[in-house]
Amino acid sequence: MSSTSQARRRILKLAVIAAPTLAMGAWLNTSQRRTVWTADGQFRFFSAPDGIHWASADGTRGGILLPLGLSFALTPGSVAPGSGHLAYSALDRRTGSNIWTVPVHLRDGHLIAGTSAAFFHSGAFDVNPRFSPDGRRITYASREAGTWNVEVRSFP
Repeated sequence: MSSTSQARRRILKLAVIAAPTLAMGAWLNTSQRRTVWTADGQFRFFSAPDGIHWASADGTRGGILLPLGLSFALTPGSVAPGSGHLAYSALDRRTGSNIWTVPVHLRDGHLIAGTSAAFFHSGAFDVNPRFSPDGRRITYASREAGTWNVEVRSFP
């Protein structure tokens, strides 16, 4: 194996190991709220002890977007360019951490969530969902294979 390909493998391995650590910190320390911005910079989504909230960039509007429900932690991942879908992780006592998506619409100056849909459930620990720049794929970190790996799946 060439030294260039060995270096690339080391870089990828470091990225895979580092990604889940960031998500764990967001869940374990509620003073560290994960924030995700819309592509136009007009709104942001952030985790809180009672679910995922939204706020306008200037801070004059906001509220809860997704309450906890059966999960005990929700963490926003990213917003799909163009479609307005939010990808997020839901940590559940029975099923572990799963990847979900929800369409988000602007109505009368407020963000409203549509119906959430399970994007992927491996039965393992799946975190850090991120939309690709074209919004057609989601990448996430998963322990489905027993070790942390980065997975990519088509959306929707």
